[in-house]
Amino acid sequence: MAKAELQEKEKAGFLQWLFIIIIPLVFAITLTGIIMTIAGVDVLNQAKNIANHVPGLSSIIDTEEEVKQATAEKRAEDSKEQVETAVASKNEEIEALKSSLQEKEAEVDELTQEVAKLSSQLEEQNKTNEEEQQNVLKDVSASFEGMDPEEAAPIIANLEVATAVRVLRNVPSEERGLILGAMEPEQAATFTTALLAEE
Repeated sequence: MAKAELQEKEKAGFLQWLFIIIIPLVFAITLTGIIMTIAGVDVLNQAKNIANHVPGLSSIIDTEEEVKQATAEKRAEDSKEQVETAVASKNEEIEALKSSLQEKEAEVDELTQEVAKLSSQLEEQNKTNEEEQQNVLKDVSASFEGMDPEEAAPIIANLEVATAVRVLRNVPSEERGLILGAMEPEQAATFTTALLAEE
């Protein structure tokens, strides 16, 4: 029983302290803080500065300078991350462009080789065509060599001037003279002028 009474007295003692001392003390401190704030004193910063000098509280409470420094460090870190992200993005873009450039250069090389190949084939084809035309021209000219100049003259006169000149150029000069002599003078003059113009 004595134990129960002792516990009740301890409980009552704590509650008395709470109601008589602690609550009025907290009220007085709060009221003083409000009055000082109205008077123009920065109570919160002053309290932080004082608490910052107390060994146990200094690690818990941050001053304005520490908050500003932490904010500045956070901004710098965020800015650094943004720059690193932007650089990485640009590097990826550069690599993609380099790859695309290499593909385009390879395509240009292929097309250049194709153009060179086609040009070579075209030159060969032109050479072959020219040789064939020369052979045909020689054959046609040879057929006029064995003809009578009076028979050959009207045929050549009816050809286009350029074609007639090419045929006459391949006919030996004696026979050419006989064929031109068998033509009307105007036609002979036209063909002769064209022959001289090509030389």
